[in-house]
Amino acid sequence: MVRQIRVESYLSVEELETKYRQVQNVISRTYYEIIWVLVQHKSPKEVAAI
Repeated sequence: MVRQIRVESYLSVEELETKYRQVQNVISRTYYEIIWVLVQHKSPKEVAAI
């Protein structure tokens, strides 16, 4: 069973990408990357492959 994850973002895809690329903290960078990929309507399986 595939679950769908819904993300409500207050930042645009471009803003999330910028934050992802600029942040220095590895944990924060991972969080931004996951959210950035999810708002691009990728499946949880695709996100898990990161």
